[in-house]
Amino acid sequence: MVRKTLSLIKSCSSKHQEIITSMLKQNPWSSKQQSFAIFMIEKYLPQINVYELQNEITKEELLLDAREYTKDQVKVVDEIKNGNFTEFEVPLKTKLFDHQKKAYAIGVSLDGAAFLMEMGTGKTLSAIAVAGKRFLEGKIKRLLVVAPLSVLHVWESEFKKHADYKYDIKKQVLTTDFKGDSLQVFIVSYETSWRISDEIMSWKPDMVIADESQKIKNTDSKRAQFLLDIGKKVKYKLILTGTPVTQSPLDLFAQYKFLNSSIFGDGITKFKDRYAEIDHFGRVVAYKHLDEMADKAHSIAYRVKKEDVLDLPPFVDEVMYCELTESRQIYDEIRDAVKASFSKGNVNYNVVLANLQKLSQIAGGFYSHKGDITPIGTEKLTLLESIVSDFAPDKKFVVFCRYRAEIDAISKLFTDLKISNFIITGDTKMEDRKDILEQFKNDKNLRCVILNIQVGSVGIDLTAADTMIFYSHSYSYADYTQSRARIHRTGQVNKCLYIHIAAKDTIDERVMQSLEEKKDVAQVIVDRVTDIPHG
Repeated sequence: MVRKTLSLIKSCSSKHQEIITSMLKQNPWSSKQQSFAIFMIEKYLPQINVYELQNEITKEELLLDAREYTKDQVKVVDEIKNGNFTEFEVPLKTKLFDHQKKAYAIGVSLDGAAFLMEMGTGKTLSAIAVAGKRFLEGKIKRLLVVAPLSVLHVWESEFKKHADYKYDIKKQVLTTDFKGDSLQVFIVSYETSWRISDEIMSWKPDMVIADESQKIKNTDSKRAQFLLDIGKKVKYKLILTGTPVTQSPLDLFAQYKFLNSSIFGDGITKFKDRYAEIDHFGRVVAYKHLDEMADKAHSIAYRVKKEDVLDLPPFVDEVMYCELTESRQIYDEIRDAVKASFSKGNVNYNVVLANLQKLSQIAGGFYSHKGDITPIGTEKLTLLESIVSDFAPDKKFVVFCRYRAEIDAISKLFTDLKISNFIITGDTKMEDRKDILEQFKNDKNLRCVILNIQVGSVGIDLTAADTMIFYSHSYSYADYTQSRARIHRTGQVNKCLYIHIAAKDTIDERVMQSLEEKKDVAQVIVDRVTDIPHG
């Protein structure tokens, strides 16, 4: 094969011969280098049909050789998916489920892998394990995590909770004062990443994780261009997403070009020609060869759906954090007033509870004063939008809120996003509730019901959905448990996911702590009012 590859190189112009041979001379000949030679010829000389050159190399031989390395990895992936693998030591405090062990094994076996795992199945945990393994083996020192702004805190908390190796995290602002003996982890949002691309490139990460990688589906976007650029320079890469395709099968191209360009190639035009029918206006009118596309995508990927995971608990809880910015000042002012009142001995349960409720309302983006409710922040709404935008287009889900202003704002947001929804509050007539629930159960186009916690926590069957989002909570543990039971009950055939949206360094964190302790929130918080989190 060496002779045939050399013959192929000699068919090139002298300029390209020099480019290719100089790169090949860096290492001894191997099957991987032969494949690379052919790749370079195809890349630099697209006008030459390498399969028709007069060196008696058949198309089949070239295809086999050019993708030999990837095919070896595909075999490894298939073996792991079938359970035929030796388990690696896992550098985590947490025991992995069987499906997470497979994801981890694939991640450490391949230089670039895709964790196509639905929310709640542990793709972040698996990725942290892969990074730790590579760090402990001396393969990486600097890890770049690019993620939506709304989940940066999730990465930070997941490292703290699970990583059983030394690491040092910087977030959004890249500094050089990392601890010398730790894995250097820089977590940055997609929108910030391309703005500080020069700093990141100079930092020279050894591994890149693109979380919610569907965010780079548009190859023309600056975020995608940055990831594609850095992907060329970094050996170890992971993409994480539960919804790799959100609008079109063509969404896969940029994600896989970042991960491993040998899967779908480097050119978007050739990719579209292969998998789409284009009219004379340049518009996609149909798709083709989708089975082939799926096979290629899954060749270096691990796909997990909640309903397919036998060892997953019947339900999973996730907390998603946002940071208050617009409403932080007024939140801190009210909180300080509550603490001052306590320090003076003015301990009136009802007054304190009213102020605590006001803090909860502010955390949700609204301020109530003398009966008037004013929007003051969109932090939680922005996080909610990010979460639901990553759902599959036909996914049904439920949102629980405490305050009517939140319900109305969420309904408007979903309407703007073209997510069909109904609301159920104390003002909803019983006959209307019945109609809404029947439609939610039987109409695939009705995707979401938004409910007030006190009203919707009892006597309602919402098992058409397997995902529930708590935008805010009441202070009653009974209301909370009853709300959860609306989807996790007889008739539910899927694993359930509960997503809790919380504003960081606010009363939301104390509420979540109290619910985890299975206590009524009101009494606990009043008892600990001087210890309410603050920014």
